[in-house]
Order: sequence, then C-alpha cells, then structure tokens
Amino acid sequence: MREFVAALGKGDAVQESLMVLRLVSGRKAMTSSNREIIYPTEYMPVFHRDFTSGNPPVATAFETRDAGDRLEIEAVAGPSGTANLRTMASHVTHLGNAKYGQGASEAEMPLFSAQRINTGATLKVGLAFLLGKTSPQVLAGEVTKSEERIWFSFATVGMAQK
Repeated sequence: MREFVAALGKGDAVQESLMVLRLVSGRKAMTSSNREIIYPTEYMPVFHRDFTSGNPPVATAFETRDAGDRLEIEAVAGPSGTANLRTMASHVTHLGNAKYGQGASEAEMPLFSAQRINTGATLKVGLAFLLGKTSPQVLAGEVTKSEERIWFSFATVGMAQK
C-alpha cells in the first residue's frame, strides 16, 4: 500500500474513484455512480411505395445499460479484529458507437467495456487490503498504448464505536 501512496504523491498514479459504504455486520450494501445509456436494439426499415428503402430505419425496441462504477459489499465481523468480506466491484465504460449497415440502412450500436472483481477475503480491521486489479480490454481499438491503465481495488474495514 505504501508504494501506491508514494506513486500518488509523485504523480506516477492517479486515484480515479473512491467509494465508501457503511453497513451493519451480516448485511449487504450497494452504492453506484452511473449514467444510463439508452440505445435502440431493433429497427424496422422504412420503404417507399416501390419497395426500395430510402429512409433511415426506425428504432422499435430499446435497452438501458448503466455505465459507471458499482460496489456491493457484505461484511461480517470476525474474531480478534478481523472481518469477513464479500465484494463485487465493477467499472463499465461507454466507448462510443459502432456503425452497421450502409446508406439509408445504416444504424449505430453502442460499444461497452466492463471490468469486474468478485471476491471474498478475511481482512484485518483498519488495514488496507488489495481486492484485485483489472485492466481495460484491448478490443476494437478501445485502448491506445498511451492510455493503457491498470485499476487496483482496495478495501479497508473499520468498526464503528458504540
């Protein structure tokens, strides 16, 4: 953990997000920071009287997908200053749209990238713990060499005082 804090201090690393949850032992909690992306999934072509397609297709069905960060946690207080933790952290990015078809039949569909960490661990209360790391997928020109990043996810459990 010290290496990460030092890298942040020198500007060699950037903290992109911080998510905090409070929960009661044995219960689940969730937080998210998302924006909804609504996009068409089915199209109906529009024909002229001579049955040639001259107008763009009309969307007839839509989907919604959340893009952003989501954190789900279940924690149970353990013996002698420990806690059992189950987590699911995800990061979904809307990369833009890809065009399909040609001419008046051209339509767009969104491209998404999703990274997830789904794990469980027994943590010492008060100490940072590395849950895992994820990297953006290099598909469809999503990431250029200068944009390559690795995301590290940490958890720190603290017990509330009565």
